[in-house]
Amino acid sequence: MEGPVSSLELNPKADLSDSTTTPLNDPRDGSPPSALALSLKRLDLTSTSPALQRQKYEYRPLDQAKKEIRVLELRAGEGDDPIRCSLRHVSLLDGPNYETISYCWGDSPDRVEVFVHDRRLLAPDSSVAILRRLRRPHEERTLWIDAVCIDQDNPDERSTQVAMMGKVYSSSTVTWIDLGDLDQASARSNIRAAELVLEEMRSQTDNLTNLESVLYDEKNHALYDQVGMDDRIDVNALQSLLSSPWFSRLWVMQEAALASQAICVHGTEEIKLLDLVRISSWLRHKKLWLPGSLKRTAGYKNGHRLWDHIDPEHGHFTRQGRDGASVAIVLSLAINLDASEDKDHVFGVLGLMECCRRAETVPKPLTPEYRKTLLEVYRDATLYAITENPAGVERVLRKVRHKTTQDFQGDDWLSWVPRWQRRRDKYVHPINMPIIFDAGGKRSQLKDTTPLQTNLDILSLEGCCIDRVETCSTVLQYNAKPRDTLRWIEEVEGLCRDRDQGNLSSVLLGGANYEGQPVTPEDCASFDGYVSGLRDGVYPKSVRRARLNDDEDIESAARFDHAFRDASENRRVFVTTEGFIGLGVKFLEPRDVVVVLYGVRTPCILRKWGDHWKFLGQAYVHGIMYGEAMDEHKASGKPDEVFNIC
Repeated sequence: MEGPVSSLELNPKADLSDSTTTPLNDPRDGSPPSALALSLKRLDLTSTSPALQRQKYEYRPLDQAKKEIRVLELRAGEGDDPIRCSLRHVSLLDGPNYETISYCWGDSPDRVEVFVHDRRLLAPDSSVAILRRLRRPHEERTLWIDAVCIDQDNPDERSTQVAMMGKVYSSSTVTWIDLGDLDQASARSNIRAAELVLEEMRSQTDNLTNLESVLYDEKNHALYDQVGMDDRIDVNALQSLLSSPWFSRLWVMQEAALASQAICVHGTEEIKLLDLVRISSWLRHKKLWLPGSLKRTAGYKNGHRLWDHIDPEHGHFTRQGRDGASVAIVLSLAINLDASEDKDHVFGVLGLMECCRRAETVPKPLTPEYRKTLLEVYRDATLYAITENPAGVERVLRKVRHKTTQDFQGDDWLSWVPRWQRRRDKYVHPINMPIIFDAGGKRSQLKDTTPLQTNLDILSLEGCCIDRVETCSTVLQYNAKPRDTLRWIEEVEGLCRDRDQGNLSSVLLGGANYEGQPVTPEDCASFDGYVSGLRDGVYPKSVRRARLNDDEDIESAARFDHAFRDASENRRVFVTTEGFIGLGVKFLEPRDVVVVLYGVRTPCILRKWGDHWKFLGQAYVHGIMYGEAMDEHKASGKPDEVFNIC
């Protein structure tokens, strides 16, 4: 038979909802417990009441005007004890004291019970796991973790809280980063390997004072060391450490970048995030000596990108005294990261954007609104990126990656808006052309490139029409076999038979050599030897292996092959009615138009679509890559053309 039921059990919402005040029995205020608190403790209603624990926890609204958040008062506990906590409203305007948690939410649907004010709340198992590891055995701890502190079932609250993420993390005393749990011996081994890399890095860079000159040349191109790593360094341990899924998640980038202090928790071990991303940048410098399995880890691939944003002394953005990066750069960075919701490829990186960090509020086009469609979110962010600075048009259009003709001809998307969640598919998408060209004119001489917007769905850009595509080749497939590569080259030679064959090798290289610099006569001279080798069944080895053989002819062919494939794979060669030869996207067809747009480094391929145009992609066109066509257009006195792209 059940005992007597108190009034609190009959009305459990009366006093136990998330509160703006200190709990009645909270020892932190230094006062003795009240009589009511002692009575609750004797009745054990605050921890074990079955009536309360059957109740689902309900959130109380936050005050947006006060910039309120909820902080979690994590009660003491150990091991597999249930997570018990209370939630307290605090205003960021008051400078509250709390710690934040950065972890990999993941895609698992598994949920675990936690007890908030002794009512049930289901939270992702990953969030519960890190709360257990950070829980103290004998005292409470004040934390902020998104899974519990934000009402995840309330899209309006999610939108307003996401807009405040930058302030939430930058205002905390420390951010704890969860790199996964594992046994003590393995964790120590992994961290020890990282410490040895840091030692080597310091010893070879005069304690980091000349780090930039070791990692990059004068043109800011990455340098790769010809000397291997210290034999004491356990590469397998590094691989284990850098395999944490934390490095692949989108949200963690801004969480880490905004933290006043960030410490990684790896099993029972700890390491500063700053040290870890510096290590990642050093491993990239040593890439020639690393196994492919390590280079495929998320920590290796994304750690050095994060380094640019958080290292106050050596990061690309931070060392320039900049408070964040442009919207276009940040959106491009986010493409390489995972998010459970595609809209978060915009909303989840606002804290890295200079425009958001300098302003009191997020600019309206970027304001998180989860009720907007994905296209609306991406369109508005893209327009903001384009208008933010003159480089915006170029950076945005480089990220347009169509997979099928439906991508740009369908009614459900705009051809000029990148799918910011879409990574490059090596079997479909070509590699972006190097940023060495200036087809749209020197940037210092450009007029305002802000698009002429009257309709948000139409991108209106100015420029000039060059010519119309007359004919084009088939597509050179990714990693085509030597005989298929030779067959494609012979097809292209036939296509260009009546044109200047001397320009063909430059076209096949996309105007750039192995180093990514403008092609030289020596680079083009390798073409005949390369084709002869293909005909004789002699396929060039990698450049690195060719150098080891100390054979200049083999190395020359290998360099040509590398640059040729980077430029031509997943592209077609085309010829225009006036005789221009170029490389274009795989979807181009005869009658498509080649244009040069202000602010865009390369020519672009457009397709007429009613009264508007569709954007297919960028192109290499021999003879107009350095502003020649734009100069001729200006000299002619003809008015600029407006291309309304839908």
